Amino acid sequence: MWHNPLPKTVNWDFPKVMIPLSDKYRILDYDMRLFNKFGLNVNIVVGYKADFIREYCKKRGYDATFVDDPTYFQSYNVGRTLMNIEHVLLNNTPLITSYGDNIILEHTFRQFLKTEGDICTVDGKAALMKFNKHGIDEFYRVIRTFDLTKHIETLDMYGGKGGDTHIFNTLYAIKEAGNAVWKNTFGNMWDVDEPSDRRRIWELTEIKEFLAS
Repeated sequence: MWHNPLPKTVNWDFPKVMIPLSDKYRILDYDMRLFNKFGLNVNIVVGYKADFIREYCKKRGYDATFVDDPTYFQSYNVGRTLMNIEHVLLNNTPLITSYGDNIILEHTFRQFLKTEGDICTVDGKAALMKFNKHGIDEFYRVIRTFDLTKHIETLDMYGGKGGDTHIFNTLYAIKEAGNAVWKNTFGNMWDVDEPSDRRRIWELTEIKEFLAS
């Protein structure tokens, strides 16, 4: 998981993963409970308010390894972060990457984990990806050799070249080249920093049960 500030349109001064779901829980709590339930080793990439996240995890007793991204402030996008932590990802396959600001229901996550492919996604989104060794090698090979900026026409919300667009173009370039098998799981995943999604999330039975625990 990695953590950047909220968009400037949202009046909260903390990383997106720390968005409150209730007075007791934040989205990080939901994510950690889900990942721990499936026995995953968690690496958290920190930049913006890194000490805040470290201290919160310590107080909650979460077992996680922290990876610093000292250049997060240069663009605030996931594309740059992925390049900065390449050494971590290449040495830890199979692996799952998560933006850390999404809610994914347990049954969808279970189905996602069972999906066989070099690169796997949920609903075609880059917010949650699973790689085997061949998949992550191909992902970085394409990033290093393919001039993705030619295919990016829009700026992301932080004013830099779009990190999400960068990743999507990488995935599609891999798919078109046919050098890696890309599989997609259809399920339910919501962006917690979107007000319409937050309203929907709080009506879900699984989330209600989590918040009441």
